[in-house]
Amino acid sequence: MNEEKGIVDMMKEEGLEATQAPPLHPPVARAATPNPESKVTDNDNINAILEGLLENVTEKKGWVSIKLPSLGKCYPNYNTDSVRIRPFTFEDERNLRIAARDNQGNDAITTLLDNCVDGIPVQALTIFDKNYVLFKLRELSYGSSYPIVGKCDTCGTNNTLRLELSSLPVAYFEEDYEEYSKVLLPDAKKTAIIRFPRVNDEPHLDTPEKLVDGINRFVTSIEGVTDEAIIFAFVRKTTVKDVTTLRNKIFDLSLGYESEIIYPCGGCQRDNKTNLILNENFFSVS
Repeated sequence: MNEEKGIVDMMKEEGLEATQAPPLHPPVARAATPNPESKVTDNDNINAILEGLLENVTEKKGWVSIKLPSLGKCYPNYNTDSVRIRPFTFEDERNLRIAARDNQGNDAITTLLDNCVDGIPVQALTIFDKNYVLFKLRELSYGSSYPIVGKCDTCGTNNTLRLELSSLPVAYFEEDYEEYSKVLLPDAKKTAIIRFPRVNDEPHLDTPEKLVDGINRFVTSIEGVTDEAIIFAFVRKTTVKDVTTLRNKIFDLSLGYESEIIYPCGGCQRDNKTNLILNENFFSVS
């Protein structure tokens, strides 16, 4: 009776060798225990490399002092006629573009100024000081050349103008000028004392209706009367001429940058006017 051959014996007869089966799960490679000292060294190396790469940028991000159109007369608590500004960073611009996309542009600009202005709180700045600072920041960050487009009122030609922000005329307060200015109302024959709008007033000025209805916010007294309810009623009952006189003084466009630009049309050569405003070129290199 022949003995039953095993699998191993049969493999040997065929010239095959049995091999060890691979493990069901491959061995797990274990990471080496990190060395805290080597990690610190790596961070130091990274910082050193970055410092080398940014060696020519550091000085361009420094703070610069600029004199305000108000000469600081609207900020007696700060005893200065200037603020310090620094250029925008990539992160500043990125945050502003995201906010603009989400229709939060005004809030984003205020936040941007908070990060880039030192010396006087941004919320306390007058509107004309704020606008001046904003364009000086643009000049410092991207360059003085600023393109705008003016459409001719006569022939409709779109004229591309390239302004030099560093050369635009700036209207400063006179040395004896005071924020709380007296305004003689031509029809009422009464004297009003007004103040200039600040950045923290902007939410009350963002529509034409608010501009009209909010005039009394900036009138501090009329003939010595300071009661807000009486001032409110007076503004609504006096003449349009009186209110226009108040409005022109409160929103005095002659202070700060010269906002009205006069240029000859390239199409018909007639003189035209346009205004210095924020446009799509504001955050781009000149």
